[in-house]
Amino acid sequence: MKKLLTLLLILSVATIANANLIPNNGDFGGATGMAVATGWTTAWNGGTWADLGQNAYKAWGDGAQWGTGGANVQNIEMYAGTTVGYSIDILDPSIELMAGATASLVLTFIDVSNNNLNGTWGTAYALVASGALTADTWTTFSGTVAAPLGTTHMSYQIQFQGTSVLGGGGAIWFDNAVLTPEPMTVALLGLGGLFLRRRK
Repeated sequence: MKKLLTLLLILSVATIANANLIPNNGDFGGATGMAVATGWTTAWNGGTWADLGQNAYKAWGDGAQWGTGGANVQNIEMYAGTTVGYSIDILDPSIELMAGATASLVLTFIDVSNNNLNGTWGTAYALVASGALTADTWTTFSGTVAAPLGTTHMSYQIQFQGTSVLGGGGAIWFDNAVLTPEPMTVALLGLGGLFLRRRK
């Protein structure tokens, strides 16, 4: 019986460690036409977003006004001390190269009173400026980060920030939004569960 419980625990840890915590449509598939990506929420918008049925998500602005662009976000339950791996794929298309604009992935850790714990606007863990990417080539930005003390949830936000310069803006594509618990964190949680089981 003990061997069976241990095996089930190992399998559960492996499954959880590979799970994407983004609850809705991290691969931006399914929707067509100009709209907010299915399962995502508009955080702010001074420009236009579109899921054009390319299994990726497009944001663009024409530089006609300050702040052209926008941000889409998902909120995820999170616990203090949890280490998560984040990843996002970004592409700058040659036919609409970014000009005086930036694209970013912003993670914000939030407490029970909805206070941001890592800066007023969160932290940009991927920040791409005009000319930083090889045109027409998907680039993956990834890393790990630990939720600070007091965290109860977090936001995963993709942003496109334009410019007030006429002719600035361009376009950017996002794909494969991923947030996963790190194996060590999951393993510690699992070992804690096993310890409690043995004590019983």
